[in-house]
Amino acid sequence: MKKPFLFVLIIVFAFSIYAQESSNKVSSNEVEWNNYISLGTGILTRQGLRDFGDTFIKEEFKNLYPNDEIWVGSVNSTQDIPVLELRYKYLLNPNIALGIRGSYVKYQHDGTLSFNGGHNFKADWNITYITGMVDMNFIYLNREYVSLYAGLSAGVSQYNLKFDKVSNPEYNDLLNKSEQRLYFAYEIVAFGITFGKRIGGFAEVGYGYSGMMNIGFFARF
Repeated sequence: MKKPFLFVLIIVFAFSIYAQESSNKVSSNEVEWNNYISLGTGILTRQGLRDFGDTFIKEEFKNLYPNDEIWVGSVNSTQDIPVLELRYKYLLNPNIALGIRGSYVKYQHDGTLSFNGGHNFKADWNITYITGMVDMNFIYLNREYVSLYAGLSAGVSQYNLKFDKVSNPEYNDLLNKSEQRLYFAYEIVAFGITFGKRIGGFAEVGYGYSGMMNIGFFARF
């Protein structure tokens, strides 16, 4: 589970080093690389909206037991950690910026299940998403210390489901099963703001795989 996330971090880190080296070769009047580090959001992400829905949970269990009838009772869901995200952007001109981002988020679930009309049993499972996207930002106000923008992002997200505990020994084989797949990932930023010059902060409101509200800080090189 950790290896894909570490791989994303290595790629993003290497991209950052290249960006910093490139920026040292341009004059102060040319475009700059902008490093953005986002450390989470308190607002529900699109992943969470999917995971908190019983229909989605039933679909995932159906992949693990395709020939069984599944009943899903009450489910409690928590976000173990906020969305962790790294971003790198390149300013093409005063109004357009391109970039890449990588993010990680984990959700913990516990609920009541039954198969084929049998006895109910309790289970704990976790779901993680490792996401990589390319960005395009449209900057409609660009001042020395403040900028306003909107944006679109697209990429892929690796979904991982793993069971931690089951109360009925009959279904202990769930602990040896896992579900992994790729989804199309996107983010729509309706409103974004950055404040600061070389080092500053940003906030975004939108919808997608990075959250309905995203806040963080950046350093420009």
